[in-house]
Amino acid sequence: MMSRLSLVLLQNTGFMGIKWFKDDSPLGAVLLFLVIGVLAAILIILNIKKVGIGDTGLRLGKASSDEEDKPRKFSASAMHKIAHSYGLNSEQSKLLESIFRFEEVSNPAKVMTDQSLIDKYFKDAYKRIERASDEEEIMQKHLSLLFSIRNAIDFSHTLAESAVPPKITKDMPAILTLGGTNDGYPVRVLSVKGPSLVTECPHNAAGASVKIPRGSKINLSFFANTSKGFNMEGHVTAITNSNGAQTLQIASGKTQTLTQRRFRRRQVGLNCGYYQVNMPDTRHGAKKGAKMTVSSRQSSGSILDISVGGCAIQTSGTVKPGTYLKIEFQVTGAPSSAVLGQVLRINSGGAANTLHTKFTKVPRKAMNIINALIFEYNTD
Repeated sequence: MMSRLSLVLLQNTGFMGIKWFKDDSPLGAVLLFLVIGVLAAILIILNIKKVGIGDTGLRLGKASSDEEDKPRKFSASAMHKIAHSYGLNSEQSKLLESIFRFEEVSNPAKVMTDQSLIDKYFKDAYKRIERASDEEEIMQKHLSLLFSIRNAIDFSHTLAESAVPPKITKDMPAILTLGGTNDGYPVRVLSVKGPSLVTECPHNAAGASVKIPRGSKINLSFFANTSKGFNMEGHVTAITNSNGAQTLQIASGKTQTLTQRRFRRRQVGLNCGYYQVNMPDTRHGAKKGAKMTVSSRQSSGSILDISVGGCAIQTSGTVKPGTYLKIEFQVTGAPSSAVLGQVLRINSGGAANTLHTKFTKVPRKAMNIINALIFEYNTD
């Protein structure tokens, strides 16, 4: 159908049955062909704008669905909005943006939800920082900033996952606490059937089975390998024997999420040495400038799990809750590290004790070594 613009042009040029040039006028013929050429060009342009050109994929109008799936140009403003949603400051945001630009990330929002991609890009950045830094202090500062971003992302994901109802599975470790007491015993889940489960019978420090009457109220605390943990209330319905060992049948009750750990925790088997530390007692007017004193006696143990916030040490030694420890350890491929910690609680099991320790002072270099171990950036 002829467009309105074409109709107007035809009317104005005399093409609606009006002969406006002489047959023997060459100039009139030239003008005629020029008008026809202009009209043809206009019609072609209008058609291109409406439907595009053939099968080339070029669209001057609305983009096709294929074009919508193509990578978008990196948006700095969108990047900073994402960084803000994760609680990152301006310095962290700049480093994150530089990582994504280097990796040519076109959709930062999508990448931020993919833990495997995040770790791939961050591990590459970790290696680049190690190679590019000439000064040790500058390198440790940059690594510290890198891990501060990674931990912020990880904690944000942990909070989101905490909304998912916890699931208890076979072989999951737990701490069993008897109702009305603070005595906690490490146990393992042997089986799960509907609302009931079977666990190992707890043992005291001497290795003897702890007698728990049928009907006793108990509490089970579960901790995942990262940061997620939850409590489950229940009561003992039966005590049975399985392959010569006593087991507890427990009817599960209310389950609730524990306060989320701020940092990822990783299970390791890392040899360590520790020394008891006497701290100045500021509560009783310790002299100004008083320093802590480190015992010369070393005890040995094994770090079962670790985060930048603390660790669990299995040892045959005994200390009291509240004791400060200087802990020395060495990660493969890294120099020896030393941190200061305080024992929060102790779980006894057979001939070994587990010291749950909170770090109170961690040098920046040791912090970076721990983070690299936890996120496995120290591996090739």
